[in-house]
Amino acid sequence: MTLKVGKEVILTIDNLTNSGAGVGRTEGFALFVPGALPGESVRVKVTKVKKKYGQAELVEILQESENRVERFCSEGQLCGGCQLEYMDYQAQLDWKQDMVRETLKRIGKISEPNVLPALGMENPLAYRNKVQLHCSGGEQLGFYQVRSKELVPLTHCQAGAAEFGHIIHAINRLLSGYSLKWLKHVILRQGNCNQVMVIFVTTKDESDLKALSNELISLEQTVSSIYHNINPKADRYNIYGECHLITGDEYIQLDLLGLTFLISPKSFFQVNTEQTAVLYQKAEEFLQLKGSELLLDAYCGTGTIALYLAKRAKEVLGIEVVPEAIGDAKKNSELNKIDNAQFITGKVENELPRLVEKGYRPDAVVLDPPRSGCHQQVLDAVAKAKPQRIVYVSCDVGTLSRDLNILQQQGYATQVVQPVDMFPHTSHVEVCCCLTRVK
Repeated sequence: MTLKVGKEVILTIDNLTNSGAGVGRTEGFALFVPGALPGESVRVKVTKVKKKYGQAELVEILQESENRVERFCSEGQLCGGCQLEYMDYQAQLDWKQDMVRETLKRIGKISEPNVLPALGMENPLAYRNKVQLHCSGGEQLGFYQVRSKELVPLTHCQAGAAEFGHIIHAINRLLSGYSLKWLKHVILRQGNCNQVMVIFVTTKDESDLKALSNELISLEQTVSSIYHNINPKADRYNIYGECHLITGDEYIQLDLLGLTFLISPKSFFQVNTEQTAVLYQKAEEFLQLKGSELLLDAYCGTGTIALYLAKRAKEVLGIEVVPEAIGDAKKNSELNKIDNAQFITGKVENELPRLVEKGYRPDAVVLDPPRSGCHQQVLDAVAKAKPQRIVYVSCDVGTLSRDLNILQQQGYATQVVQPVDMFPHTSHVEVCCCLTRVK
């Protein structure tokens, strides 16, 4: 093979990878090219060569795809958050449907999966109710460049809620008047009526943080809650340990499908409120609850799915490992006057097998695991309990396909798969699957 780093070649792009990069071949060798679309002829420069594939950067588009559109974000090319922003939105939805289908075939071993067209948004911008930002030297907020820790200064994220732009601008302006050298991340969360929670994540205590927070909440009326989290290993966005309220309200509230949810700093809530409603209604449709069922919500988080479905079932049980999330779920249950939902704290892979061993037999199950998918013990326990219907909600098609294959071997068939575009202009997609027991 004569392909070397630095060499320029001309490719025809045939497909996209699951991460949204274009795929072309030269000398029978696959090259992944971010920014290139299927059907395009492109000139690229090779940046990495491995045994079975390589990577390249786009140098010139020789023939454009009919699905190429103008970028809507000035920082998008460096930030890399919206990998498909240059692709027509309907084409994005079509690609996501195809990607889900092909992954289910390849990994899930489902020969002809019934994958419905992806459900998109009428206005696929300003949809994120949560944005996580890095801070450089306590002076500037932004995102890291793709595959680097070089900061892309941010004035406004087109995917984030409209209120976030004003707050980001205010924080950037205030940072110049304070010394916050330990500030690593700023997380913004949106609730109802323009309520915004701000979470400052630092590696050590910051004496100036309270003064800055008081000034911020007085300047920006949409900021209703400011928290501080000290994370000595804040190399990622994760919040570890306790969050301390600096000023404002303990919670923000978010309305969804007739229910009100309290959101705390550690609460898990889908980042796209509008599409979350679409997702939950699809889960309800797939479960076909009649009102007499025992329903299990594994990996229940703050109880959003469980509480939405509670009025359609006899009893609901939610299991979640994060104690704060279970605390929020119980508060949300009381707030919405729901008395047929119970929540327990613990790892699903420990708690569910124990419950099934004691005779717990849910009629229907919702699985909504983290990106890594379900533990084998969870799938085994579900199969042993023999529910008639399972709804599996996933943000990772690969681990979803793996788990569906396991459940298929344990007596379940995947009846229908519904992609929901929770993350427009990115390569990610949320998927809701319906499985029924066949033996």
